[in-house]
Amino acid sequence: MENYGKPPIVEAILEFQFEQEIAYERVQKASAKFSRSYPISETEFEIQGNIELGSQRVDLNQRPVGVKLSSSDRAKLTLARVKSFSIAELAPYSGWDVFLQTAKTNWEIWRKAIGSQQISRIGMRYINRIDIPNDGKGIMPSRYVTMFPPKPGFGPDQIDFYTMQVQMPVGHDSLQVTINTATVASPIPNANSLLLDLDLYTTVDIPRREDHLWEKVGAMRVQKNAVFEACITDDSRELFRQ
Repeated sequence: MENYGKPPIVEAILEFQFEQEIAYERVQKASAKFSRSYPISETEFEIQGNIELGSQRVDLNQRPVGVKLSSSDRAKLTLARVKSFSIAELAPYSGWDVFLQTAKTNWEIWRKAIGSQQISRIGMRYINRIDIPNDGKGIMPSRYVTMFPPKPGFGPDQIDFYTMQVQMPVGHDSLQVTINTATVASPIPNANSLLLDLDLYTTVDIPRREDHLWEKVGAMRVQKNAVFEACITDDSRELFRQ
């Protein structure tokens, strides 16, 4: 994959899900180990309950299921939960080498605090936003992404709004990918934007050894890059080089 001068990544996430749920008290205690790098701590809750429309009775309960840890600028995140552990980074993305080292460091802290846990799923999600200069003619998705809805045989070529999802195997190492693409509101003046959201994951053949686990993560990143390149066009690449 080309190292673009202006990569479109707005959020990168690496997540490990566990077969067995961890007690929240242990998660809360482990999250304190990250306070130096992530001084902002917020409890995450899960709402449970039953709503009976006939009697109009509502019984809702909430329980704590995790801790969201943020850096002082809220651009870097660690999410410690009873069923998963995630590392995330918002734009501007610092690059794979920095992101991976942060993930390894945080994972080691987590594992030392919690102990060995069998991983049931590894997920790698990259949310991209393609910002397109507004020429007043709307958006032609086919110019920038290779996955888009076919245009019916009437009207102009541009599309004002669309959303589309595809789930499919990647074809390597039992990987699956969910691809979402859509028009989104642009935060940039005089621009239109397209979302390209790639969620690559695996639930089989997950290594228990640490070195093999990170080899698996590295191999997933290679395939994620291949999927990304297959989903964009040369017009998009030109935007990322500017």
